[in-house]
Amino acid sequence: MARDFNGSTDHLRRGTVPVSGLPLTIACIANLDNITAQHYLVSFGDTAGNTNYLALIAKGDVAGDPIRAAYVTGGSPVQADTSTGYSLGTDHHVCAVFESTTSRSVYIDGGSKGTDTTSKDYPSGIDAMAVGRLERSSPAAYTNGRVSHVAIWNVALTDGEVAALAAGASPLTVRAQSLVAFWPIIGNNSPEIDIVGGYDLTVSGATKFAHPRIYQPIAQILQFPPTAAAPAATIPIFVNHYRNQGIM
Repeated sequence: MARDFNGSTDHLRRGTVPVSGLPLTIACIANLDNITAQHYLVSFGDTAGNTNYLALIAKGDVAGDPIRAAYVTGGSPVQADTSTGYSLGTDHHVCAVFESTTSRSVYIDGGSKGTDTTSKDYPSGIDAMAVGRLERSSPAAYTNGRVSHVAIWNVALTDGEVAALAAGASPLTVRAQSLVAFWPIIGNNSPEIDIVGGYDLTVSGATKFAHPRIYQPIAQILQFPPTAAAPAATIPIFVNHYRNQGIM
C-alpha cells in the first residue's frame, strides 16, 4: 500500500533526521492529483525558522511540471529541475542526489536528469523531516496524492543506480551499506516503520492506498558472512519483518 495525502493537512513526520549533511540521496514513488500546485514530497527543515530546508519537490506550479531537488540556506535557494515533468494519476519514481555543496541532480523515472552546480553551503539547523509537506517553523506545500517507498542514502547514487530503482529495484538492493532509512509506507502501521534505521514517522491524517509494485529481495541477497560483531542472521531478520508487513 501507499499513503494518500489530501493536499492540506496530511503528512508523516519525525523530529529528527537520518543524515546530518552531504552527500545524500532521497528517492520515492509519487502519484499526484494536482498539476498546478507544488508538492513537497520529502523535506528536511529547521523548525525554529523558515529559511533553512532541503527537499524533493513536484513543481506543478512551474511550466513543464518538473521534479526539483532543492535546498535553501538563509532564504537563498539552489535547485535542479528535471527536463520533463510528471503526469497526473501516474506512478513516478523520483530521486534527488545532493552530492556536494557544488553539485545536485534530480531524476524522474530514472532519466530526464537535471543538474545544478551553484555553490551553496548546506542549510544549518535542520532538525526534523516530513513526507507530504515542507517541514519548517511554518509548514507548507502539502502533497496532494500518494507517496510510498521513501528511501534515504548517505551517499550520492549514480545514474545507473537511480535507473535501477526506477526500473523497480528495491532500495534494499541498491548501495545497501549506505542506505540509512527506508519507509515502504504500506499504510498498515502508525507510526510508519523505517525498516533500516528505526526512524519511524508519525502519521497525521494520511490514509492507506493501493501500493505500487517494486521487486523485493529475498533473504539470501541480504546475507553477509558472519563476523564477531554481526552474525549472518542479523539482516534476514529485517527481511522477515518486511515480509510480515505484507509487502513481500
